[in-house]
Amino acid sequence: MGMMAGGGALFVNRPEFGRLPQGARLARMEASPHYVNGQFQNLVPVQVMNEESGENRFAAMAKFLFGDKSELSPQEPLLSHKTDLHELDPSRDAAVWMGHSTFFLQLGGRRILIDPVFSSYASPLFFINKAFPGSNVYTAEDMPEIAEYTSMSRRELAAALSQSLEKRQRLLKLLSMNHFDMEENSRQENLVEFKRAYGASIKAVHHCLDKFCPEMSEEEKVSFLYAYFPFMYGIYPYVVVTDKQRQAMEAAEVGFKYYSIYEISYNCLCKLLEVEKQ
Repeated sequence: MGMMAGGGALFVNRPEFGRLPQGARLARMEASPHYVNGQFQNLVPVQVMNEESGENRFAAMAKFLFGDKSELSPQEPLLSHKTDLHELDPSRDAAVWMGHSTFFLQLGGRRILIDPVFSSYASPLFFINKAFPGSNVYTAEDMPEIAEYTSMSRRELAAALSQSLEKRQRLLKLLSMNHFDMEENSRQENLVEFKRAYGASIKAVHHCLDKFCPEMSEEEKVSFLYAYFPFMYGIYPYVVVTDKQRQAMEAAEVGFKYYSIYEISYNCLCKLLEVEKQ
């Protein structure tokens, strides 16, 4: 039994299974509002098992192992069209299904590869999860270059951070609330979890400064962080204005210019990063 357990442990630690995230990658994951309790949460809840009908993991496993599989495999190769990914216009948004759960995306000028499987088997074991004929037409050689940014100008960094913030309106709304009172009355474990996520977001931005602004001193980076993060606490009331608030400002004759999240963040970041005006 001990030998079997040891052999199983060695097998699941093979390089084919990958490794747990760490370092800067883990910090980026923890900074996401969808990363909760050590895992990503679906935006829309997905029910894996239909427990109301009596289905559970044991029943599903028994069905998988011993159930009728005669109708599970197509009788003919799947119809597919192989796109020359190297010829795709990089500026054109596109989605290409590559078989199994693998997708190639081009969005906003970026190339994204989701769950790559370039094998006839979606498993480290050759006899498990064999691909249906016609669904495995792509190989790793068919992929165009997918590279993360290795360099950015300060203006590009300001734009990238602002685009990321623009997608997190709910986060900005929470930050704009009176956190002193909220945190004072929070359960300690919830407060610790929130502080952990907040700390991870600071580390992620600090990593960006390390990578894209290596000429900045550590003192300058800390000064940037403690100017931009407090600034984020006040963005929401300036970019989301209700009709009632708008009418009140007009009645009070308050001259007010409306900016988007991106615009107000970008302007601040350009000043903090000392980007020259064009």
